[in-house]
Amino acid sequence: DNIFVIGRMCRWSPQKDFLTLFKSLNLLKQKCKNKFILILAGKNLNIQNLKLIKMIHQNNLYENVIFLGEIENTNEFYNLIDVNLSTSKYGEGFPNVLAESMLTNTYCVSTNVGDSKFILDKFGYIFDIGDYQALTNQLIKLASKKKFRPLNDSMRKHIIDNFSVNIMLKKYNNIWRNY
Repeated sequence: DNIFVIGRMCRWSPQKDFLTLFKSLNLLKQKCKNKFILILAGKNLNIQNLKLIKMIHQNNLYENVIFLGEIENTNEFYNLIDVNLSTSKYGEGFPNVLAESMLTNTYCVSTNVGDSKFILDKFGYIFDIGDYQALTNQLIKLASKKKFRPLNDSMRKHIIDNFSVNIMLKKYNNIWRNY
């Protein structure tokens, strides 16, 4: 109960900017009195990835990271974590991981890339690409909270009202009709 659980679901790729993630968590480890763990889920996020292991060791995070690798049930993952991180630095149009985690009322922190700001709206935190200090400061604030999930379904409702398949299909059809 007293461990802050951070999640990152993605694949191993330079696009996902693990350097910013690990620099931030290294600083968090130095500045924050609360204990935390990072749970990594996705393709090549496992102990066989020697580049990933090296980055974790270089940032003194080997005691803070749990590897899940590729997983099937994303809902279980999102319900396990307190906050979902996205540190991507380019190439994200519509980061599905943000909408997926918000459907479980999981708070998100993301770089300002693609539609992240639009997806999160008032329900998450946006920071500039590569700004590991801003990310750390936000994580320190979140780690000090006792409760991470909203008491109501406002976050979930925001995603359903704006990004459900039916809503997106209507928006797409409107674009084609007005083209």
